[in-house]
Formats: sequence, structure tokens, C-alpha cells
Amino acid sequence: MTQRHEVESRLALYEDLAGIFGAMRSFALAELHRVLRREEAQQAVLAAMQAALGDLAAALPAVASGADV
Repeated sequence: MTQRHEVESRLALYEDLAGIFGAMRSFALAELHRVLRREEAQQAVLAAMQAALGDLAAALPAVASGADV
């Protein structure tokens, strides 16, 4: 194999690898956005549950500290 052919083969390989890495990067970014959207939804549910429990707290009986539970 000539040196020129070897260099051309390596360049082609590097171009292929660059394409693969680009696709992997795009996939990772899409996955990150999906996870962030899910986390935002979970935070909204958590806030709603905390608000609901806060509203109910006044109606719940007090728990005596140190007593058998």
C-alpha cells in the first residue's frame, strides 16, 4: 500500500468517525432535553403535592412528640 493510499484511507476513516461522533452527540443532546422535560414535570408534580399537603396540614391532628406512634 502506498503512503498516499494509506493517508487517504485514514482520512476516510476519520471522516466516518466524525460522522458517528456527530450522530452520537445529537442523540445525547436529544436525550438530555427529554430528561430535562421529565424532570420539570416531576418538579411540578412535587410542588402540587407539597401545596396539597400544606393545605391539609391544618386539618390533620397534631402528633405528640415522644409518644408511641
